Amino acid sequence: MCLRRVLSFGNSDRFDGAGEHILRGVNIADELKLKPITAEGHFHLGELSASSGRTAEATENLRKAKAMFREMGMDHWLRKAQGALAKL
Repeated sequence: MCLRRVLSFGNSDRFDGAGEHILRGVNIADELKLKPITAEGHFHLGELSASSGRTAEATENLRKAKAMFREMGMDHWLRKAQGALAKL
């Protein structure tokens, strides 16, 4: 998700662009039933939202990611999501 970091650096226009790209990827992954990638997308949307002060949006996406990671047994990512939520 390097694109997210590059696009979100600096201003809200870049945040919106980065968020749109990530959301597009989440939607494609969801259509293709690629749950791990969908969950990672929600995680990155949550991180992006948190870094831009959008706490409610961050919480929503991180909780989705956390639930998906737990369901799939993706412990590494689950811990990352839990840590990100704890920082909010």
